[in-house]
Amino acid sequence: MNRNVERGAATRAHLVDVATRLFTERGYDGTSIEAVLAGSGVSRGSLYHHFPGKDALFWAVLEGVSARVGQQLVDAERDAPDPVAALRVWCLEWIRSWAGSGGESSTNRPTWAGSGPPSGTPPGRATSSGVT
Repeated sequence: MNRNVERGAATRAHLVDVATRLFTERGYDGTSIEAVLAGSGVSRGSLYHHFPGKDALFWAVLEGVSARVGQQLVDAERDAPDPVAALRVWCLEWIRSWAGSGGESSTNRPTWAGSGPPSGTPPGRATSSGVT
């Protein structure tokens, strides 16, 4: 892989990691682009090179979290002997992950659960009328 491409991928991943932590701690509304810049040490131009705005950054965070959770569920049910057992494993893993995040406790639950970017299709995603 080209060295510049590798650096770009590493910068993007770093921005997503920092944004994940900030969105979890502060929620969508409480996390500013300035906070992400300060936490990452990345220039404004670099951030906007990878993400057109806060909404796109948030969607990247959601995609990353979804991928990790999905992989955890797949890993957990790999040895299930049948579909019913696999469903039980998935449910238990979901409960464990929720309990591990504090469940309903407002002090431990990720604050993005009650806020988020404007509803609709993520930037750059296909819709029935075309691409946004």
